[in-house]
Amino acid sequence: MYDKIYIFGIISAISLISMFFIPILAHAFLPTQIFASVVLPVISIFFLIFCLSLAPLFIKAVLTSNIAIWKKFPARDNSTFQSFRNFVIVNEVRIFYILLVISWGVFILGALIALPEMIKTGFFDPKSYDPKDFQ
Repeated sequence: MYDKIYIFGIISAISLISMFFIPILAHAFLPTQIFASVVLPVISIFFLIFCLSLAPLFIKAVLTSNIAIWKKFPARDNSTFQSFRNFVIVNEVRIFYILLVISWGVFILGALIALPEMIKTGFFDPKSYDPKDFQ
C-alpha cells in the first residue's frame, strides 16, 4: 500500500467527482423526497471516502518531503534531533502506517460521533426538507 499510493489519489478523485455529479443528475431525474432520502446518505458516504483516501496522500507527502530535506541538510552534532531524524528515516514505512491508523481512527470516530446527531436532527429524513430548498 505504501508503494502504490496513487490508488488513493484515484479513489479521492472518483469520490470528489461523484460528490459533484450525483446530486446534479439525481436532482434532474428524481423527485425531492427520493432525492433527500437517497442522495444525502450517498453523498455523506462519498465524503467519508474522500477524507479517508486523502489522509495517506498527505501523510506520505509530508513524511517524504521532511526526509528529503533532512537528507539534503544533515545535522552537524549528535543531538536528540539527529537521533530522532535517523529513527524516522530508518522507520519511514512504519511511521506512515502508524500515522495513517491514527488519522483514520480520528475520522471514523468523528463520523460515529456526528452520525447520531445527524439522525436526531433529521439530516437523512426526507420530510424535514422543503422542496423549495432544491430549486
